[in-house]
Amino acid sequence: MTRFSALIVIATLIGCGGEEAVETDPGGGPTGCANNPEADVPEEFRCLWEVNYDGCTTSKGRQGRQLYWKMTGEVDAEGNISGEEQIWWFFPEEWKTPDCTDVLSIEGQALQTDLEQLGCGTCEEGYETRRAVTENTCNLGYNLLFEEDSTGLKQTLLFDTKTSNGDPNEDNKILVLHRTKDRQSGALKTEEYARGNMQPLGETHGAPYSFTWLGSACQER
Repeated sequence: MTRFSALIVIATLIGCGGEEAVETDPGGGPTGCANNPEADVPEEFRCLWEVNYDGCTTSKGRQGRQLYWKMTGEVDAEGNISGEEQIWWFFPEEWKTPDCTDVLSIEGQALQTDLEQLGCGTCEEGYETRRAVTENTCNLGYNLLFEEDSTGLKQTLLFDTKTSNGDPNEDNKILVLHRTKDRQSGALKTEEYARGNMQPLGETHGAPYSFTWLGSACQER
């Protein structure tokens, strides 16, 4: 299973692609969990995530390590965002490195700017966030996933929660994009970060609400 197809299956599972689906191998069995049914990942993802694999290929064509993240959190009535993100790392067997999981906290405030200028004209919400590693078992730096300065890890998040007609997305689906820095040019760009669902906590669509999202990447060494 490629990283892209794995993410599509994940998105389907949490409500971003219609009916629930599990990708199978040519022999008819589920991929990803046959050789490691006791993998230290949520049970519902054992047969979907690339737990046992020979290495993934990064966007630059290099071999990398596979990682997945799951965020649960909420946006309150004042537009403050908070949550907790688990990040699972899976390494090619030849690297002789044990798989591991880290936990990061997130908090931030709504952006007061034109989101179209940030590269997402279809987004309705934006947040400037700060992250902190609260459980560090992997001993890996996160400055390749997020920006980092003297105050810690930061990330600009953009949410697309409505259709072009202004109606809530079906099943309250949410597309999450983030601003990231190109490692070679240093230029900022906007790209997809995760997909999930939001659950309004009031009578109307929008804040306050809780959310869950999932994402993945093939990270270089």
